Amino acid sequence: MTDMSILVGLLIGFVLVALLLFLYRGGKLSSIKVSLLKGLLAIVATLDTKPQEPQHVASRNGRPDEPPKPSAPWCPVILTDRGGRDAHLGTPVKRILAAKHEVWLSGTTLNVGASGDWRGFERTAARVKVLLPDFTREDVVTITAACDNRDRDRQRRMIEDSSTFFRSVKTGAGPVEVRLLPYSPCYSVFAVDANGADEHGYISVELIGYHYRPSETPNFTLCKIQNEQREAYQFFLDAWEHMWDAARPLGPDHSETGPADAHTAHG
Repeated sequence: MTDMSILVGLLIGFVLVALLLFLYRGGKLSSIKVSLLKGLLAIVATLDTKPQEPQHVASRNGRPDEPPKPSAPWCPVILTDRGGRDAHLGTPVKRILAAKHEVWLSGTTLNVGASGDWRGFERTAARVKVLLPDFTREDVVTITAACDNRDRDRQRRMIEDSSTFFRSVKTGAGPVEVRLLPYSPCYSVFAVDANGADEHGYISVELIGYHYRPSETPNFTLCKIQNEQREAYQFFLDAWEHMWDAARPLGPDHSETGPADAHTAHG
């Protein structure tokens, strides 16, 4: 019971005692006074002194929001390390093999995939798109090296090695598409069927900070099927497509392959 409900109860008790003394003047109660007292007691009995349930916060359009629905257990919106993400979504190879349409990958180097830990993912029937920082630009390499806490030469080699590896891989949908970004994004993306008709598509986002440690990298996953994640999901979906349009396609000799058509840009 809250302090307010206790105060209301005390005030009601005080009023009842005062009324009883007033009606009982003269040593007896007339039938009229008895009827009046019974009526007052009936009114008091209808008063609700229980604390009210908290109301949901109004949404931006002024209407009360519905109670939030729990997220799917396999796709939580929580901050966790890479091990926690793999426990919910599966290993990177399993995620790629489970894709039906497209897989989107981006990061500062994606050296984990190029190192052999993702061996076997080329068996997927899905189209794979990869975004990497432009290792031919000194300013971009410098920024990504600061994030990964490496010297610039090593950072450049790692990005270039990853681009060479991914461009050599073919999936059931054709060669992996690699593009170079003119900047270093502050997050990486691992998305599966994010922009297709499949309602089970998701976008996993990993936050990249200054001198971050891969073993303790916070990340969260957004699911297309979750209504409460709709705005955030659309934000990162649009951001990926914007980055893909801004990046330059990479040819075998690290030169541009020419402007991408609408199908390549948006899938």
